[in-house]
Amino acid sequence: MKISVYFQTWSSVLPWTTNPLLTELAGISYPISNVNLAFAQPGSTYLKGQETFSGTGLDFSLDFQTVKAAIQILHEKNITVMLSVGGSTFSWDDPNYLSLGYLVQDLGLDGIDLDWEPVNGIADSKKLGEIISRTYTMFQGQLMDKKLSLTGWSTGAYNPLEGNLYQGMDQEGLVGAGTDLDWINIMTYDAGPTFDPQAALLAYRKFYQGPINLGFEVGPQSWGGAVLSLDDAIQWSQFALNENPANGIFIWSLEKPAEIDAQDVIQAIQNIPSVESTHMHSPAYSYPTMALPTLTLASNPQQTLGSDPILVPSGAVGQSALTLFIIILICMC
Repeated sequence: MKISVYFQTWSSVLPWTTNPLLTELAGISYPISNVNLAFAQPGSTYLKGQETFSGTGLDFSLDFQTVKAAIQILHEKNITVMLSVGGSTFSWDDPNYLSLGYLVQDLGLDGIDLDWEPVNGIADSKKLGEIISRTYTMFQGQLMDKKLSLTGWSTGAYNPLEGNLYQGMDQEGLVGAGTDLDWINIMTYDAGPTFDPQAALLAYRKFYQGPINLGFEVGPQSWGGAVLSLDDAIQWSQFALNENPANGIFIWSLEKPAEIDAQDVIQAIQNIPSVESTHMHSPAYSYPTMALPTLTLASNPQQTLGSDPILVPSGAVGQSALTLFIIILICMC
């Protein structure tokens, strides 16, 4: 399955070097397939040909050329490397799309991951569609064949709930510009120990038909007290693959120390078989338009739980199934 990791550009523990082969970045290898470099600031001031990290938000201690060469080494291993823009620190008030494009181009990156964590939550939901569209248009205008992904909030695709800051904040952007995305990452963490990542995936599926990656945070989480277990990682990874073989997972983060760390998770899930779903992703079934039930956590009104939406048959197959069910009932009587 596809395994992505976030790489904290501020967390290097190896000595400074100009040899890309000696960097932590270049040491990443299979079964990791995607690396997201965290984090660039949306309001980047990077200039084309600048080749320093000043004004980018990235916090590498290495020289620009060394990082660029390390990225090339990852490409030689067939690993996709994305510029992750945003995160919980940087504002989306004044994004500089052209500057971000220059940074992607000069580093030789494969595209941009929009890490959408607006401080105003759903109040900023109207911005997301424009951010997706303008990033996509920037790539087209610069004749760059690049990838574009969105990293969305745990409950971002649930129906909005009055008094909840974040729930539903991704819906409008996905409806307006979701087709411009190559895949979606869901931050299925920082949501409490009873949060259901499987329900979150199905909620996003109502708005997006491409690959979706479930997110795992290793170690203590920023909110909610949940701690990832290997059993959970295996169960949720298998669910993601069964829902769509193109789905995958991502880990926050590769360098984060934890009793069960990123390498433990990768080892546990790397050989999970991809099983074609017989019902969940079939054209014979559709997702309901009914609202997803929610339960507000009293300890934090910003987080909610969602129940797993019910899958119902539709079309000719659904009618046939209903007819058969009625015949069986008649025979039983």
